[in-house]
Amino acid sequence: MFISQQTLSNHLARLERYYGTKLLVRGTEPSLTPASRLVLDHAKRVCESDQNALRMSLSLTDARTLNCWNACPYA
Repeated sequence: MFISQQTLSNHLARLERYYGTKLLVRGTEPSLTPASRLVLDHAKRVCESDQNALRMSLSLTDARTLNCWNACPYA
């Protein structure tokens, strides 16, 4: 994943504070909570929407002139 355990833990803690709920069941084999599944589903839809907007904009504009942020891992 190319991220340290501490950095991942910090990001997860920040997300849990933001959403006001636990997002990960910690243990030998961590698993997602029902809330985190909802957040993940929403994130996937947001990334899909972003990719669709990118495709539409590319169809209207010369691709060589765009500097698009295209880092969504779920697309």
